[in-house]
Amino acid sequence: MLHVGKIVERAPARSLFAAPQHPYTKALMSAIPRVSRDIVFNPEKLSGEIPNPANLPSGCRFHTRCPPTRCPHARDRRKSEEPRWRRTARDRHVACHFAEELAAGASAAN
Repeated sequence: MLHVGKIVERAPARSLFAAPQHPYTKALMSAIPRVSRDIVFNPEKLSGEIPNPANLPSGCRFHTRCPPTRCPHARDRRKSEEPRWRRTARDRHVACHFAEELAAGASAAN
């Protein structure tokens, strides 16, 4: 996944769709319509300021849109420290300070 010119998550398609580890990826995946009537379509609406590519925010580029009500990742660290690109599994990389917490929340919801 690419957000404001920077890769924020890379994983095999199956695991990326099943359990996104970046809040931006999670929001994008929630916007994919479902074909089953049994599955509720509830896309995550992002609010906040859309980053200006010519004047990027400090820290995480997504922090101005990271939904604080649904995302426990709304912490000061994301505003001041850019998340480093790191490996979270054998074939998975993400740039988010709280990727493991996001993944754990997705697992608990399933």
